[in-house]
Amino acid sequence: MDNYRTETVSSNIIVYRWTILLSLTFVIIMVFFVDNSTSRILSVLALAFAYAISFLSNSFMGKVPRWLGICAVIVVLCLLGSIFYPAEYSQSYGIQAFLILFLLVNISYNSEYFVDDSAAYDLIYYVIFFLTIAYSLICYSKSGIDGIANMLNDGNLTSVWWLLCFMLALKRSHIIGIAICLVYTFLINQSRGFLLSFAVLILLLILKKVLPQVNDFLSRINFFYLFIILTVLMIVFSFFWVFVVSAHGTVNYHEGLNDGSNRLRFIANVNAVYKLRDVEHTLFWGVGDGIYRYLGITGETYASHTRMLGVRIVQPHNSIINLFLRIGLIPTIIYVYCLSQLLKSLNHEENVAYIFSFIISAMFLPLLLSSGWLIAWFLVLLVPSRETKKIRVVWHKR
Repeated sequence: MDNYRTETVSSNIIVYRWTILLSLTFVIIMVFFVDNSTSRILSVLALAFAYAISFLSNSFMGKVPRWLGICAVIVVLCLLGSIFYPAEYSQSYGIQAFLILFLLVNISYNSEYFVDDSAAYDLIYYVIFFLTIAYSLICYSKSGIDGIANMLNDGNLTSVWWLLCFMLALKRSHIIGIAICLVYTFLINQSRGFLLSFAVLILLLILKKVLPQVNDFLSRINFFYLFIILTVLMIVFSFFWVFVVSAHGTVNYHEGLNDGSNRLRFIANVNAVYKLRDVEHTLFWGVGDGIYRYLGITGETYASHTRMLGVRIVQPHNSIINLFLRIGLIPTIIYVYCLSQLLKSLNHEENVAYIFSFIISAMFLPLLLSSGWLIAWFLVLLVPSRETKKIRVVWHKR
């Protein structure tokens, strides 16, 4: 038991927790449902407020893990380098990504989630589900079923949002929420990646009951090594798909796995790997939100976009490869290490299925391991299941 922190939580900490959780929920709402300049300003203010409250609740900085301080110093040095050696692209995306990640680490490391506080988590559930359903109905009124399937302007990312909603409903045992998500899964969803993640989620939840050894093994996995292995495998697989599987032609969209859509995605990954040779823009810092300009895909029509092997380029469809370009290779390694430590603290038997099914999605889609998506996933992992009524956050000794 010496490896676990089990400190008593005061009533003040509970109030701080409510404030932090609601602030993060507000950020998610602004990012996903109100996409304009005002919402971006409000989300930044909400994050700043959550930062202030999180450090106020600690009342001291001594509990920041040593490794986090070292990582922060390396990141700052990289960012300073972009100032003294003027980077062509803004580093605001990388700064925001690291600030969010450091905030989540600080919350997880210093807040104790051993107190039954179901009201806070149920409030998050009801707010998110109410807005999701309301927004879905608005989209349906405009574009029918396709409007719901693409309510976040991308069918694949929309499916990830519904996957997170499904996880939240499962953990809180809300039957109506589960039923609504199942209706989306089997009647509305248009994403093949979602079905893969959904299948992994259900499989791991079943194995938790019938073969707990699998759950126990996955709860002890090293995420840093896992991300390295998965990223290398995805790079190798992308090259294999582009130059072997789809090299001699593709089938029509959704008529098979070897269709033009999958070839486009894997070519995007291959192109990003080639871009890593441009060390001036990708080694110590990245191109941030300028990724579209950097890749030559800002034209109003697809015809003007950069092409590779006759296929138009899109941003890399892998969350880690995407970070290579957005924040730089070295900062991405630091980022993934910090993220791995965060996931390690949350990877207990309740969360195994919710962690690994989401990682599957992140291997085939961009942006899921940073910014708003990371916050949403983090909240799902923090939410206690109704059967245990509390969440276990484990930090091993430094």
